[in-house]
Amino acid sequence: MAGLKETYHKVYDELQGVGIKQFSCAHSPSKRYLFMITYIIESMNSCLVAVQKLPITAMAECIRDLLQKWFYDLRTNASEMSTYLITFAYEHIKDRTDIAQRCEIHLIHFNKFKVDDKWKKTTVDLDESSCSCRE
Repeated sequence: MAGLKETYHKVYDELQGVGIKQFSCAHSPSKRYLFMITYIIESMNSCLVAVQKLPITAMAECIRDLLQKWFYDLRTNASEMSTYLITFAYEHIKDRTDIAQRCEIHLIHFNKFKVDDKWKKTTVDLDESSCSCRE
């Protein structure tokens, strides 16, 4: 951030205005979207360690082969899927749906609800995006 402040102070000021928790995984209070973000270059570097010392044309051919295999595998997996969601997301939603179906929901006031299940009773406020269970 110090380097950014020295080089691009307008960008630095803009990011500070947004708040560091909005763009920094290290400062985020929780994982976003249930996974931590990694960059594709990290994956590429780990796959290309063995070919980094090859001549550039041979290395480019290896990169092309690797990407072609990745896209083929992704396309094949996608064509075999029975849902529009990836398996992880589908299972997560299915688990949450099963839990939700066991709950009784009672309206308290417009966007405020009491949710009862076998183990706990909570209050959910949609306006405040809060829940008494703090989840």
